[in-house]
Parts: sequence; C-alpha cells; structure tokens
Amino acid sequence: MKYYLGIDGGGTKTTAAVSDENGNVITKATGKTINFYAVGMEASRKNLKEVIDILAQKLATDCFEAAFIGCSALDNEADEATLNALCGGIIKAEKVAMNSDVYVALKSSNGNCVAVCGTGSMAVEFSKMGYEVIATDASADMLMEAQTKAYDNEQSIMFLCQRMEETDLYGTVRAVVCALDRCSWL
Repeated sequence: MKYYLGIDGGGTKTTAAVSDENGNVITKATGKTINFYAVGMEASRKNLKEVIDILAQKLATDCFEAAFIGCSALDNEADEATLNALCGGIIKAEKVAMNSDVYVALKSSNGNCVAVCGTGSMAVEFSKMGYEVIATDASADMLMEAQTKAYDNEQSIMFLCQRMEETDLYGTVRAVVCALDRCSWL
C-alpha cells in the first residue's frame, strides 16, 4: 500500500495525517509545533521526529510515497536548504515539499473569506493580499494574539469570538477557509 503524508505545522501544534492512494485517512498524529522561527530548528526537528515516530508505530513503516508540509514559519515555498534543515533524515519519501500554511488555504479560495484564525497568521496574510477577512475563533486568548498580529502588520480584520460549528457571520461571504487541522474541530 502507498502512503501519503500531510502535515500542518501550525504556530502552536503540528498535526499529521496519512492517507492511502484513494485519499482515505489511515491515521493521524499530533505533536508540538515545527515553526522553526518560534522554537528554533533543533526543537522543530525534534518535534517533527516525534510526530513521525508516532505515525511509524501506528503504520509499522516510516516510508511514504510523498509528503507535503504546510508550515506557519514560511511565507512561500521552502527552498532545498530549508526543506533539508527541517526534514532531512526524518521524513522518508519519494517526494517532499513544503510551503506556507497560508498557501494551502489560498489554493482553496479566490474571494472574500473567513478564516478560523488561531494565532492569526493566515488571516493577516489574506488581508495583506487584499482579501476582506472575517476571522473567527472560540478562544479569546487566540483572538487577542491574532488581533495583536493584525495590528502589528497594519491590517484591518474583523475578529469574532465564536465556535466554528456555530459561526454567524451576519451576512454572506464568498468563501470560507478552514485549512489543515482546523477541520478536525468540526
């Protein structure tokens, strides 16, 4: 069986999922952040290895056909040096790619959007690109962090403290972005 690895390296935690060739999720694992700007490369590698070790134990293999990482430390596609610095010797796959977690979200939207915001990185990036953003989160602490990030980046974003499954946007939006591990909260 061929296994495909997807990793959400968010600002606070890392979630990985393995699927088969038909897109069926086989298993998942969660660990500490791999955001190397936040915790450093050494800690990020350690955290990534812990997640991969959990998956390998569940699958009885640590080899993958392909791996893709959406990483909150990036603002574009990772160059070879960055990819090797984080993943080298840890992820065993025929093809490994890494890009910004915002990139993953942008691939699914081309209009005004709502982002389940967490620490606000995606919401700020969408706003910088000219999108009108409404960002929601159930955690007041996360929203405060996101608002600070928006203020520091001179971005005007509407923040709403709401549970994702009970979101009320007071109108119509063209797109809702719920990327990576956010879907597991539904």
